[in-house]
Amino acid sequence: MQGPYLHIAFVRESIPEDEKLPIKDFLRTANFEGDTETLSPQQIPSLTLFLGFTSGEYTGKATVGAEFTDPSGESFFPSVSLEVEFANSPNQAIHVIGTMEKVIFRQVGIHWIDVKLNQKVVTRIPLEVSYHQKK
Repeated sequence: MQGPYLHIAFVRESIPEDEKLPIKDFLRTANFEGDTETLSPQQIPSLTLFLGFTSGEYTGKATVGAEFTDPSGESFFPSVSLEVEFANSPNQAIHVIGTMEKVIFRQVGIHWIDVKLNQKVVTRIPLEVSYHQKK
């Protein structure tokens, strides 16, 4: 049996009220500025993770999850998972939207969101954190 397939995955600071998702607004880098030489913990009020799957020939329940790791491999946000169900319709689309509140970054560099389907990583979303000292 073939599927399900991930067809889209991205991160935004929020989903607009009109639900239109221009590509230019996907979050790839979180830029912070401060008075110190190095990054002190910085918080983003919320991040929204958007995932889209197509069932292919798959029917039944599946578990969608996400794990969040910083450049050192440590978790920067608790892992999440939820169960979805693909009906008997070929190529059924399921969209999963998750909002993460009060996300704190403690390191500069690439942070990863590992998207899982039935415990298997199907993609990794990079989120770069940069920091510049005010002059």
